[in-house]
Amino acid sequence: MHGQVPKANREWWEVKLHGVVVRDRDTDVQLAAAGWLVVRVWEHEAPEQVADRVAALVNFGRVRP
Repeated sequence: MHGQVPKANREWWEVKLHGVVVRDRDTDVQLAAAGWLVVRVWEHEAPEQVADRVAALVNFGRVRP
């Protein structure tokens, strides 16, 4: 897990975070429908690792029929 729901105002945070997840999934669907590949990156991920992952995805797309 990448985070924890705060103990203070727990119910409010659960509702808010659920809304964020729903919004992000809807955004993913809309972007995919428009031909985009969505890549989510966590703020704590090393930029080099993210760049390697994106490059692998781009290269994979180039070799697919």
